[in-house]
Amino acid sequence: MKKSFILIIATGILTMSSMAFSQDRKAPSLARKALDSGKLQAFGQILKEAIAAGKLTEDEAKAKWDALTKSRGDKKPTTDTKRPLIKRPQAKRPAKPELSAETKAQLEAIKKDKDALKTAIGDELEKLGLGKDSSKEDVRAAVEAFRNANKDRFEAIKEASEKVHETLKAARPDRKKRPEPTPEIKAKIAAVKAVGKKLHESRGNLRKELKDASDENRKALIERFKSDNKDKHEELKAAHKELKEAVRAAKETGATRTSE
Repeated sequence: MKKSFILIIATGILTMSSMAFSQDRKAPSLARKALDSGKLQAFGQILKEAIAAGKLTEDEAKAKWDALTKSRGDKKPTTDTKRPLIKRPQAKRPAKPELSAETKAQLEAIKKDKDALKTAIGDELEKLGLGKDSSKEDVRAAVEAFRNANKDRFEAIKEASEKVHETLKAARPDRKKRPEPTPEIKAKIAAVKAVGKKLHESRGNLRKELKDASDENRKALIERFKSDNKDKHEELKAAHKELKEAVRAAKETGATRTSE
């Protein structure tokens, strides 16, 4: 925690300690009424002076502040007072199927074959005198030649991997299909994509202009981009909001609605 933040927090401990803790714990509402913003500011000044004088360390100040806020029952303000955040239960994923001994053996064999090929490629590059200082073109040509010479080995690994993949795919548990979006939601999604495409094109043009521009011109180009696309950003923000509300309305309807 930064020292400046500690000092500000300190504005609430030394003055408050002589008042808040002297109040009856059975009447916290009376204590809260007595601790207005002016007294908090005065308390912070006293705490600041105590830290500067070495009477309190930053850790001690923080501990006192935490104890004080807990005794007052302070809570962090929510970002949206009209619509409180609701924690909904997460959908439980189906358990992964246990792999058979045969499948595990096949996967292990595939891994060994791949590792053997990697080692062989490294040995081949070393024989050719190719290393970190070699050009990418020379290394790429050598690797391609190795692949052509060992095409059968690569094909065998590919075929074995595809067989294991099919086995694993067949063993997957059935998953609940997602419901088809309503026409309204599809329209909202299309609106978001349309505005997003315009902004994407504008950003692409900006990158091209910035590529060879001077520092002074870069600043001017960026400012012009922000000005010219301000409306698009607002439009995209509004489209996202409408889409979010439409999706929420479709999920929470009738007796199951909990967000109101």
